[in-house]
Amino acid sequence: MWKYNDDGVFIDTGPEGIFWVLFNMVPGLGIRRMMSLRRFFGTLRQAWEAPASQLRMTPGIPDKVIDNIIEHRSTVEIDRELDRARNAGARIVTLDSPSYPANLKHIHDPPPVLYIIGDLSQRDDAACAIVGTRRASPYGEGVAFRFARDLSSSGITIVSGMALGIDSAAHKGALAAGGRTVAVLGSGVDVVYPPENHDLYKEIALKGAVLSEFPMGTLPQRGNFPCRNRIISGLALACLVVEARDRSGALVTCGFAAEQGRPVFAVPGDIRRPQAAGPNKLIRDGASPALDIEEIRETIEAEVGRVLRPAGPQSRTSDTKMIEKPSGPSASMGLSGNQKLILDVLEYEPMTRDEIIERTGANASDVASVLIDLELSGIIRSLPGDSFMRHEEDPFQRS
Repeated sequence: MWKYNDDGVFIDTGPEGIFWVLFNMVPGLGIRRMMSLRRFFGTLRQAWEAPASQLRMTPGIPDKVIDNIIEHRSTVEIDRELDRARNAGARIVTLDSPSYPANLKHIHDPPPVLYIIGDLSQRDDAACAIVGTRRASPYGEGVAFRFARDLSSSGITIVSGMALGIDSAAHKGALAAGGRTVAVLGSGVDVVYPPENHDLYKEIALKGAVLSEFPMGTLPQRGNFPCRNRIISGLALACLVVEARDRSGALVTCGFAAEQGRPVFAVPGDIRRPQAAGPNKLIRDGASPALDIEEIRETIEAEVGRVLRPAGPQSRTSDTKMIEKPSGPSASMGLSGNQKLILDVLEYEPMTRDEIIERTGANASDVASVLIDLELSGIIRSLPGDSFMRHEEDPFQRS
């Protein structure tokens, strides 16, 4: 499927591979104008080598864009681009190559070139996008983690944008299940953004794929992210938004999904919280409320025409009645009666110590002792305001 070119870079063996890369480095061009050039000149190579006077005869391309092509033909450093791709371990896939992702190929404006670090294959066609706000609540991160984990355990690849908040939780959920996840960047594939996600980036590249349409070294500028969002939705067969404010990039992704004919699901939220405004608005406007993974899984299975298989023997299922013992110290010691009592009332929303005492009827000293034990075991987490919640990676599920 892949072959080295003379510079040792993995470039897919579709026709005119290097000219796709060259034109992709011209600002303001895009796939529609690239296709106009190819139709007018017969090949991208002939278009790249054509005299300026002939380029200006191409229908539908503004003079400013033609000026960009002329300027970049003399200044683009293709050897440097290929060097950077090789050094990053990136493969380059072009639109007319057989390994270009099938889901993405048929959207309105597919990216002409993809830079890929990791492994992207046909099995990733059965994919769900999970998106949401960077300023997620602990509850939202927990929900994103669990949806991603359970969908991934069903054999579904999770696609997101590697941003902080919901995106990161979704990638982590898929990785926790031993499944596959794909991160789409709004920067060059060799630029880790946000930098806090450097370790997550490395793990995704190792166990899934990190990809971008932007040339190597591209910085994460604001205008790149709407472009990135159409790829997230385009790679997937369904789109789930967990938390998002009323004006949010996650809603842009859902808009692209709807335009691309992908079903949109949304996790309903507390109307008092700004992070719930986006999902609640989507549901009001016709998105399916996401209460569990079943409808999403069935939707994706119907699209791919087969029953999806779990990721592996250790994968989790969406059965909410499953109870598993935790890893770490609590695995060997089990749970005491008071620990079970507190976990029965402790939600994935923050709950104050006084609320826990009131709901359990336990005395304050017992509650304090149990909360410390559960936190040290990694089952719950403490929050500002003397509040507590189940950890987003909590191995217990309520019966």
